[in-house]
Amino acid sequence: MSPKHHRGLCAVLLGLGLLVLRAQAAEFWVAPGGNDGNPGTRDLPLASPAQAQRKARELRRLSAAPPPGGVRIILRGGVYRLASAWWFRPEDSGTAASSTVVEAAPGEDPVLSGGVVVGPWRKPAGEIDGLPAAAQEHVWVADAPTFGGRIVECRQLWVGNRKATRARTPNDGAMERLEGWERAAQEAVVPAAAVASIGSPDGVELVIQQQWEIAILRLKSLRVEGATAHLTFQQPESRIEFEHPWPQPILPPKGGGAFFLVGSVQFLDQPGEWCQQSPGGRIIYWPRAGEDLTRAPVVVPVLQTLVSIEGTLGRPVSHVQFKGIGFEHTTWLRPAAAGHVPLQAGMYLLDAYKLPTPGTPDKATLENQAWVGRMPAGVAVRGANHIDFERCRFAHMAASGVDFMRGAHDGVIEGCVFRDVGGNGIQLGSFQAEGVETHVPYNPT
Repeated sequence: MSPKHHRGLCAVLLGLGLLVLRAQAAEFWVAPGGNDGNPGTRDLPLASPAQAQRKARELRRLSAAPPPGGVRIILRGGVYRLASAWWFRPEDSGTAASSTVVEAAPGEDPVLSGGVVVGPWRKPAGEIDGLPAAAQEHVWVADAPTFGGRIVECRQLWVGNRKATRARTPNDGAMERLEGWERAAQEAVVPAAAVASIGSPDGVELVIQQQWEIAILRLKSLRVEGATAHLTFQQPESRIEFEHPWPQPILPPKGGGAFFLVGSVQFLDQPGEWCQQSPGGRIIYWPRAGEDLTRAPVVVPVLQTLVSIEGTLGRPVSHVQFKGIGFEHTTWLRPAAAGHVPLQAGMYLLDAYKLPTPGTPDKATLENQAWVGRMPAGVAVRGANHIDFERCRFAHMAASGVDFMRGAHDGVIEGCVFRDVGGNGIQLGSFQAEGVETHVPYNPT
């Protein structure tokens, strides 16, 4: 290389180096062992992601121009147990040239969790009423955790990274089948043997497969008549379940709708099953082989949403990226309070019935009307654009993973993993607002 070319290359490299320095992003570091009184440097990290977000927001607010390299909130590995949803507002927005990035520290694995730890665990003192004899010597118990000063109601429980089975009958994925379905009386007819272990209907739920959906009905009463039993269910789900025409269980002789029963100590009869007693909230669990409850973290979820990104059409949240973040442990308690009778995609019916005389102003042949609600998601996006998720993990969620609900565009979900999610992994777009009948064309102003 000639001296002239060498000098030119050095000048180019020097210019690139200065450009990199000028474009260096502002950084705020967070670690589970940090302190929110710290400045948020790599060596003196903050403790909470929300405090780093506040510092980033203030940096943008007080700067004459956006940080040229953007703002990076860097999370060290570990679990961040959230007390409430982490909320992103329009004031947290970046720009195309200066994004707000929430990312994992290189080679580390941060997790935003909506769960609390259950324990300490102990062997019960004496026999537990209603628990099958086969389980009495094997179960462990723990007091229900509290959150926000209240006893936590549990519908999911994880031992380590493995989900435990809410006590059910029959076991191991087997299911019973309906004998009949009496719409006028709002009764399900089942084999009497299927409900023989039920001493009390309190807390018992029937989970039934019906065409393309799965319904959850809280048991109210049962009446045995010879070889069959008649089950009734709590309101409001009973009326909706028996009045709405689609979907419905497949009835005999075409096989009978498949179902199982869940939620009672009466069903806890094998390793890996658990239940929560009412009203005190004590949790009972039969450990699987190799599980040590004095060492394995046992977690129940308490938050429905971990991250809420919410702007408006006029003032959206823009240019926020998440990279390498784990989102874990969300709950959904609506089925415990109102059952779950879905229409499709997990959207639950708020009201539905068959029209005595078909036809509406929007559809002349329509034979039914229905209004639906939307299950929550671990990450909810509304009124936002350029919201990206790269190499993130969504796991151990009771309802859905991530939901771009409405007023959102140009978002990217790339290289992410969705695992152990009770509802939809990804929800996109508005199916219908709660106040709009589901068959009305979606055409918002």
